[in-house]
Amino acid sequence: MQIKTQKQITILQNKAQKVADQLNKEIVAVAKGIQHIQVQAGMAYQLSAKEFDVKKLNLIAKKNGNDLEVALEENVIIFDNYFAVCETGLSCLVSLPTEDGGLYHIVANTFFTLEDGTQVVYFYGEQSIVTTESSAVSANNNQSFKDIITSNIEIVVAVVAVAIIASNGNDGNKTLEQPIIQVTEVNATKNEAQDENQITVKAEPGSKITITFSANEKTVTKIIESASGNYDKVSVLTVDELNTLGDGSISISAVAVKDGVISSTGTGSFTLDTVAPIFDQQPTTINTNISTPITTTIYDAQATDQNGNADEGITYSIKGTNANKFEITADTGKVTYKEIQTSVHSNDTVTIIATDTAGNTTEQIVTVSVVPPQGFVINGENAEDVSGHSVSSAGDVNGDGLDDLIIG
Repeated sequence: MQIKTQKQITILQNKAQKVADQLNKEIVAVAKGIQHIQVQAGMAYQLSAKEFDVKKLNLIAKKNGNDLEVALEENVIIFDNYFAVCETGLSCLVSLPTEDGGLYHIVANTFFTLEDGTQVVYFYGEQSIVTTESSAVSANNNQSFKDIITSNIEIVVAVVAVAIIASNGNDGNKTLEQPIIQVTEVNATKNEAQDENQITVKAEPGSKITITFSANEKTVTKIIESASGNYDKVSVLTVDELNTLGDGSISISAVAVKDGVISSTGTGSFTLDTVAPIFDQQPTTINTNISTPITTTIYDAQATDQNGNADEGITYSIKGTNANKFEITADTGKVTYKEIQTSVHSNDTVTIIATDTAGNTTEQIVTVSVVPPQGFVINGENAEDVSGHSVSSAGDVNGDGLDDLIIG
């Protein structure tokens, strides 16, 4: 039987509340039947009392191996591996609603052990919900559950009464302004995302700000211990943290806490884009006729950025030794000569650069040759010199009704 004194429980609950303020909160919606939640470090899981009437509901939480099993009438929520993952340093936390609208934080070694080995972590409602679990607790003197409850009534009362009233995080009429998040680059490369000025947050002076970055079901948390009241820089995301979050939209939330008062959540976002555009497969060696008008497109570059359409979100430019000979349309990639080319020559090489909205670039080298126009040739036989030969009429030799001539 791992129960503690009322004073110890109070200390544990206060410690847990401070930890909860620093974790990324997730409200757990109660679904019908049995649902499993795989807990993760850095998360505070909270069952909201707003979803049901706690005064008309029985609740029992049990430690089953390393799992935390919460039964609400006909619904069961199992927090898989909770006591293995979250016990050390309260790296994560599950908070249950109390009958008076507060929260009770599940911490280690505060439970009753029943005869069948079930360990009751927390309960409220009819005592029958516990007695149905087992007829007696595991005790050397074979005390009944009623005896245990009676002999430790202060402990049981403490489990219910010591829960911290934190239904909305506010103390009386005190309020805290919502933090304001400012993002410098809304479409950021990895280097831009690591700039010290990329994310700044403004909050109540002296408040502690918890900033959470979320993307691809992963989270990274940053802390500002004491806000200045102006825009404070958020410590830069490391390479490992950016790799954890991955490419795409990254959501930012910020919560401020001061003197036990919790602000509403400020939000922001930016897109992390570390993938360069890709040029479509097309020939890069081009021939164009001499004296071609300068309005004629001699090459049409096409690049695609992360599953988009060709040219979408792409800006084109050119560089290289021969760049001064060419014009390129920035949004279409169409290349033309600046002047009419009046002489045949080859190897006008130019580098085309495709840049996406985040600033990632890729390059492609194109070689243009100016060639003479392709005419046409009539093939036939050379005329024969017939001087010195006699010509005479042979009459109608072939039967076409006309006289034929014989030369020779």
